[in-house]
Amino acid sequence: MSASTIRFRGTPVSTSRTTVRATVTAFLVATASVALVACAPDPDLSAVESELAAVENVTAATASPQHSNFPWETQVNIDLYVEQTGEESLLHTVREIAPVLAADRATSRFKTTINFYEGEPADYGENGATSFDVAYVPQSGGVFEQELGLTEFAGIVFESGDAQRLAEESD
Repeated sequence: MSASTIRFRGTPVSTSRTTVRATVTAFLVATASVALVACAPDPDLSAVESELAAVENVTAATASPQHSNFPWETQVNIDLYVEQTGEESLLHTVREIAPVLAADRATSRFKTTINFYEGEPADYGENGATSFDVAYVPQSGGVFEQELGLTEFAGIVFESGDAQRLAEESD
């Protein structure tokens, strides 16, 4: 078995082929593990969409998984189309959807952001609603933070446990 010399910060270090192979193998196994985690399938959100659409004041709901930084960091984005967009109506709607979010496997586990749009999805044409069309613009210290303890940042944010807490409060 021949040894090869690797220079590390100017100091020669002698390694065997076995050591080099073991190091390369460990690197490949670690890389493959990360790749497999990253390939986890997105959650099926069709059931929660149907249940949310049946809530009072909601005309339709669309839900989609998002991956903010890494493929394994899943978040759920929900667009709720509503008939009434006043603050009191939206607060009531959020209280009504909390049990649905708490019961769903994906929305109860992952950070979930809610955006409200007035009317129906068809009202927004072929490309759908955009962030410019939101019926409620989230703001720090807004009504959802004050009344329900939810974060307002690019939507109404349900962190882990928020939906369960609100569902229990509404019982």
